[in-house]
Amino acid sequence: IKEVTAFAIYLGMEPEEDEDFLWIAVEAMIAPLPKNWSEHEARDGRVYFYNKRTDHTQWEHPMDEYHRSLYRKLKDQKI
Repeated sequence: IKEVTAFAIYLGMEPEEDEDFLWIAVEAMIAPLPKNWSEHEARDGRVYFYNKRTDHTQWEHPMDEYHRSLYRKLKDQKI
């Protein structure tokens, strides 16, 4: 539960207020990488992601923004 709560906060949720949306945080935590993406570890131990097609690297999982947007969209629909 602590991991889900922490990830929900990372995605922009307020876990107590947004309890109905915590499933999005769970889904984001187990989301597979999209095609052409791979996960790597930097020398300092941090995880980063690499897209071999675009030669782009980033610190965030490539699906995190999708899950943030999904949360915002569903929360806006609920209001």
